[in-house]
Amino acid sequence: MLHMMTVYGHAGKQESRESLFERVFEAASALGSVPTLILGDFNTTVETSRTLRAATSIGQWTDVAHHVAMRNGTSPAKTCWQAEGGTRIDLVLANEAAMQAVESVEVVEVKPIPTHHAIVVRMNLERFQDRQRTMVRPAAFPRRMPNLSEEDERSLAEETLAKTRDKLARALARKAVEEAWRLASGDVRLSVLLRWPPLRFVSPAVLRLVDFGSSFLSSGL
Repeated sequence: MLHMMTVYGHAGKQESRESLFERVFEAASALGSVPTLILGDFNTTVETSRTLRAATSIGQWTDVAHHVAMRNGTSPAKTCWQAEGGTRIDLVLANEAAMQAVESVEVVEVKPIPTHHAIVVRMNLERFQDRQRTMVRPAAFPRRMPNLSEEDERSLAEETLAKTRDKLARALARKAVEEAWRLASGDVRLSVLLRWPPLRFVSPAVLRLVDFGSSFLSSGL
């Protein structure tokens, strides 16, 4: 996932701009090491802003257009033509995670906008599609668990393990920890379901399907 923040720096108010930039960088840093872009009309250049200069000088943030231009042996194109000769007050800043996907930068003229040119950044977004595992918090155990006799406990254990005993043994023999954990966790959930009188007469196979379906939905897949 690529995060983007847009900024408009206060025109003619340097201290207000610096304060805004500081808050923006703080908010972006709070997201963690996720791909993030900060872009917009900053109404100042990196060189004349102490906050932008500090953020880019330590490598935490990169002026994308400047970086790509230096890599190509050219100078970054001007983006604003309100003053004679043009300035580069429109910026795209990327953190380290986002820079890995940057492929090219181009400054193009946009006809309806007389003063500013657009910055086109091409990125390979497939680099952000890495799969990540998330932990799903299980539902709480019921407050009141029925008391079962020793015989019923043994019967319940046999019912629970009937379908997975051999699979669990094979997983443990292969040292397939994740598969063994999945099987054992499913057995525990099934044993909890089978404890409740209304479900005692429901087939364990059916309960496994119901439990799998609820886990599948709660995982957000």
